[in-house]
Amino acid sequence: MAQATAKLHTIGEIAKREKVPAHRVAYAVDSYRIQETQRAGIIRLFDDDKVEVIQAALRRIANRNGGR
Repeated sequence: MAQATAKLHTIGEIAKREKVPAHRVAYAVDSYRIQETQRAGIIRLFDDDKVEVIQAALRRIANRNGGR
């Protein structure tokens, strides 16, 4: 039985999906020390579980900054 390959997401893809600038996603990843699932050269890749963590970090940052 073949194992399904998990979809991995770049910071740019996450930013587009969340409708925020990529630098804000990168800031959340760096500030909350969210480890990438995998790397492709210098590109950090995140699985769906890590994307949920990033989304929560973005919400915390927005709440801290008055919803911006």
